Amino acid sequence: MRKSFRRGLVALAAMTVLAGGGAALAATQGHPAGRTYVPSLGISVPQSKLRALEHSAPRALDPRMSVQKPVGHLRTTPVNGIAARYLPSMRQGPFPPEILRFTRAWQVSDGRTLVAVYAGVNPAQASAGRIIIFRQNILAGTQSQVLINVAGSGALTITRAPLGVRAERSGETGVLTLRGASGKTYTLHLAASSVS
Repeated sequence: MRKSFRRGLVALAAMTVLAGGGAALAATQGHPAGRTYVPSLGISVPQSKLRALEHSAPRALDPRMSVQKPVGHLRTTPVNGIAARYLPSMRQGPFPPEILRFTRAWQVSDGRTLVAVYAGVNPAQASAGRIIIFRQNILAGTQSQVLINVAGSGALTITRAPLGVRAERSGETGVLTLRGASGKTYTLHLAASSVS
């Protein structure tokens, strides 16, 4: 009787261990190792991309912001706006280093559209400044980029730009001031995607 009771306990313990291992395996299969689930995007991203995402879209990691629409459906309501701001310093922006070596970036969104400006230098020609204007229509699911070269300016840095919540809409077509390597100032007109 005692032997059969002990055998029953051993069998129960073994089943518990196996069930726990199966649950752990199922958990790791849900989200691959080394990746973090981003609720607002509905995807898992590798750890190497997580820091860049924290800088460019800090609200994306908020667990309260989950995907409301099934995959394949476009969003029909605006998301939260992003107050006009300078982006924190990053080692590399969203563009390959062969396209732009950037010095400073700025971003704004009214919840329907997003505009980001990356200023720096053309890696192939140090005497030419380069600006990339990135635009995204959040509701339509489209995006575009405008690349502007500024001959003779050297590396460009954004020195003045619209800031704050009040600029969420007006900032998207506003004016930014940039300084070249020699100290000369340039004006970026977002409405026309031009520099003067």
